[in-house]
Amino acid sequence: MAFLQRHPQLSVEWMLNDNTVDFLSDNIDCAIRVGAEVDPATVSVLLAEVPRCVVASPELLAKYPPLTSLEALSGLPWIAINTFYQHEVRLRHQASGQIVSTAITPCLSTDSLYVARNTALAGLGVAMVSSWTVVEDIAAGRLIELFPQWRPASLPVHLVYPWRAITRHACVSSST
Repeated sequence: MAFLQRHPQLSVEWMLNDNTVDFLSDNIDCAIRVGAEVDPATVSVLLAEVPRCVVASPELLAKYPPLTSLEALSGLPWIAINTFYQHEVRLRHQASGQIVSTAITPCLSTDSLYVARNTALAGLGVAMVSSWTVVEDIAAGRLIELFPQWRPASLPVHLVYPWRAITRHACVSSST
């Protein structure tokens, strides 16, 4: 919002969805992409890396034997964010760099980070979410970070926009 305050002459349309945009036909100047894949036909600028963690509610964990190994995660219900993972999570040990894959069975798949967080808070499953969305929940004891020494890969956040040559060519072509 500070950006809009500094540039009051701009008009911004903020759309939240997982659809791939067609910059020309959708009349969009730029987009924010979260995740590893960026269209090679666009210019992309890395804005940030979003750290993630694996969390569950104390109520959910009370229903299962204590977690003593990463393999035990596969026996829990999961909330899958269908954009990033469905049947497997990959965790990296923070000190050694070792990577372990664990099979999961989602009880819910969603395209919303907030639905995943809220469903985990309700005790319905384990969620792999952006750390910043659950930091207060962890501090308050509403969620517990599982195996904090093991973390999912951070998600890159890119500003993406079309190549100027493509945009200029399309504008010239459409006006003739």
